[in-house]
Amino acid sequence: MNVLIYGCGSMGSKRATILTNLGHNIFLQDPPKGKMSFPDSTDAVFICTPPETHLQIAKQNLGHHMFIEKPLATSFSEASWFVSEFEQTGKVGAVGYNWKYHPKIKELKKKKFNRLILAELKYFTFMGDWQASYLPNKLLETHEIELSIYLFGEPKTKPSLERDYNKFTIWMKNHSRVYNQFCLHPFYSRSIYILEGRKNYYTVQLPKEDVWDTYVAETKHFMQCVAGDRRVGPPLTSMRDGLRTLAIVEQCALSA
Repeated sequence: MNVLIYGCGSMGSKRATILTNLGHNIFLQDPPKGKMSFPDSTDAVFICTPPETHLQIAKQNLGHHMFIEKPLATSFSEASWFVSEFEQTGKVGAVGYNWKYHPKIKELKKKKFNRLILAELKYFTFMGDWQASYLPNKLLETHEIELSIYLFGEPKTKPSLERDYNKFTIWMKNHSRVYNQFCLHPFYSRSIYILEGRKNYYTVQLPKEDVWDTYVAETKHFMQCVAGDRRVGPPLTSMRDGLRTLAIVEQCALSA
């Protein structure tokens, strides 16, 4: 299939490599980097540019199967209009939340948490000094928000955010909370701690080394959906799912 990729940065390069390995024809659009190529016909579009450009590019490509890296956009109101328009096209759409494709997350998804007391989704990552000024408004890690909903259900009331410089705690109101910390030294950790009942306590670690396999599985699944393979089911994160997560981010920003 012919795949048009917007953006040749870190994520665009990853998707291009995976799609090439899967046997697809890749066409790159990144004018600042001098890369501009269009296929005669486009089977799918991948948008791997900065979040503030997602909707502008997506609107230009309505009518195509479309994959957008997370987050879907930076404005809920604008994204809401786009998602409604996209759904009317009947095309396959997905937002890039790759950790759903990790085997440990798939196992958790099969469980029924009848006596869930608390689930903590924790993410620690490196942040350079230059990024510190962006923290108050920009760096809410949406992977954990999406995973919380995917595993433990929709929040029963509006989530709330507690913020302290480089630390964020989001109370999801579904017996889970999301904790993010951006560190000033090289460090990475992503994990889920689950307390069910009074005695069942277990931990799920998501090593950084596993991330490539999740990108491969996610990209392959999306392209199978584009090809009309009904055996694989729809993408794990639809455009509507991405919009829901964006709404929670905005609610958290308002609560802070």
